[in-house]
Amino acid sequence: MLTNALLALLAAEPPPNAVLAEMALLHEALVVTLVGVETANVDAVPAAFHKVHAAKEETARALDSGAWKPKAGTTVADFKKQDEAFHRELEKLVKAAAKKDVPATAKQLGAVITGCPACHAKFRPEPAKAP
Repeated sequence: MLTNALLALLAAEPPPNAVLAEMALLHEALVVTLVGVETANVDAVPAAFHKVHAAKEETARALDSGAWKPKAGTTVADFKKQDEAFHRELEKLVKAAAKKDVPATAKQLGAVITGCPACHAKFRPEPAKAP
């Protein structure tokens, strides 16, 4: 099933908030990484993730201003803590790609992707219900 962020990316519509904008860039960077691994050329990976890092600043502003809030029952502080840990994993991926170490990049891609569902389950707000 396609996520709203991916659907927005595919439709070339701007995502509705900073977090979804960052997720769309993350998706793009993960695709770049996957293609790099399968073609044994990970040169484009660091630049793709630098876009994600820049978007992280917008996400931080949205969190601090209250423009975006994680799922009810969780806290912004918890989200930020998990997000920081996730971005450390992204940094490992970028470092492996910068060294042109395709096997290490592939291994770290697996570690990164493994973290996605747990974060989404814990923090993704429930979609608004139709009236």
